[in-house]
Order: sequence, then C-alpha cells, then structure tokens
Amino acid sequence: MGNRAVMVFADEDGLINDLSHCIYLHLNGGKDSIAPLLSVSKSLGYFNNRHPGDSRNHVAALGGQWLKDGEPLDTGISREYSGWELDNGIYVVDSNGDISKRINAPSEEELEHPFVEEVEKIMKAHVESVCKPFEYEYMMLNRLKLDCETFLGKGARKEKHLWALDARDQISEMKRLLTEVPIAPEWLSLEDIEGYEEKMLNNSDGAEHQTQQTQDDDFSPGM
Repeated sequence: MGNRAVMVFADEDGLINDLSHCIYLHLNGGKDSIAPLLSVSKSLGYFNNRHPGDSRNHVAALGGQWLKDGEPLDTGISREYSGWELDNGIYVVDSNGDISKRINAPSEEELEHPFVEEVEKIMKAHVESVCKPFEYEYMMLNRLKLDCETFLGKGARKEKHLWALDARDQISEMKRLLTEVPIAPEWLSLEDIEGYEEKMLNNSDGAEHQTQQTQDDDFSPGM
C-alpha cells in the first residue's frame, strides 16, 4: 500500500469552489501525518480568517519544511485528480483547519506515527527553517550574553570584557537583536536581558555614585 493523498481546502461555508485549493502528498498521506500537520498549522494561525488558497499555501510551506527540506508541497491539483484512487483518499479540510470529511478513505487506517511526536517534529522543522536566516543574530545574542556573565563574574565589572565596551550599549544591542529574530531563543528572553540590565547598570550607577561621593569628601573643608 502506498501513502498518497490529497487535501482539499473548503471555504467558511464548507464549500469547495475551487479544486486548485489542494495539496498533493506522494508520501506521508496517512491521517497520522495529516492530523499533526493541520494541528501545527492551526497553532501558527494559518486558518485565522484566511482564504482557502492562503491556508493551502501556508500548510504547503509548513509541510515542505517538514518533508521536503523547505520546498513547499505540491499544490494546484487540477479537477481531473478528484477521481483518483488515492491510497489515503481525499481529505476535506474546513476553514478551521479540521478534517471535515474523507473521500475514498482506506478500510484500514495506517497509524505508524504517534501524534505528539509528529507535532514536535513538524514544529522543530518550522522553527529551524524560520530561524536559519538569522544565524548571525542568534550568534551575537549568545556572544553578548556570555560577555554579561563574564562582566558580572570573573571580569570584575570591567567594561573591557563587553563587546560594546559599555554596559548600557551592550544591553541596548541585546534588546535590538532580540526584536529582530523571529523566535526568541530559549536561553535568552527579554526578562533575562532586563535582569542583566538591573545587575549591570544599577550596581554600576551605585559604584559611580560612591566614587563621586568619596571624591567630594576628599575636597571637603576640614573641621
């Protein structure tokens, strides 16, 4: 038994007005693959008030990130394919991203892939694909984070250990980079950066104030 299938995307009224709003899968056409793919698509907002063609394009791109090294799944199936005897039949996907109907479904469903594992694989492929163009920004964020750790630790609060050579500029650059990347890394959040900011700047300001106070005392008239 093969694993081919077609996904047809219906409009908000449940109607299939255009059979070109389809995706053809030559492999991974079983429900154990289609259901996780649609689940992740919904979590990413691909069915939020979208035209069926738009939803199809997003799902095809996500499926391609997962199954075809970034190349979208085949789309634009013509009307003649609606009569194909496909291995897994035709999935009719409603405007909410749910499977509303199966046409020519197999008598026995192949369920080789656990749902949660497939969802994790699809999401991982998506994250890697989306983040790949921002490798430099992620590298810099990691570098700046390590600088902050050094500054607060063995670096004895000396700004020569910071990439920016200035604590305020270092924090500012980290915040800027974090706004540029599509997904915040697990190892550095805005809250983490604000934590560094509080430790690096507030204490630094206090030290500067103490130094200035000592200098003022030195020049105070003697009693």
